[in-house]
Amino acid sequence: MKNAYGYTRTATAKQTKESNAIEWQSRAIRKYCKKNKIQLFGIFADIAKSGLNLNRPGIKKMLRQITKKPVDFVVISDSDRLSRNKTDYYHIKKDLAQNKTYVLSVAENIKKRDI
Repeated sequence: MKNAYGYTRTATAKQTKESNAIEWQSRAIRKYCKKNKIQLFGIFADIAKSGLNLNRPGIKKMLRQITKKPVDFVVISDSDRLSRNKTDYYHIKKDLAQNKTYVLSVAENIKKRDI
């Protein structure tokens, strides 16, 4: 069985409170993992943190954890949750791939199957 960590992020406290975005993202990740028989070890979160830089405690903690306990995947609800900066996004994916960890976006995988 494959295994993963999940990652969620909201940009503002208002977004988190009003839309319950972290919970929605977490549910989508758990559902995706269950459906695809991926064991989810935990979900890391950054609340009210910009996706324009990597100065986020949740993502830093997840990346450190992956070096200690590698997983097959990092599951996110959508690619912009990982980073809104394309350069950072590709650096994260490249660094993860060196540990044989790959990024799965729930939204992108659903879209690909619907085409």
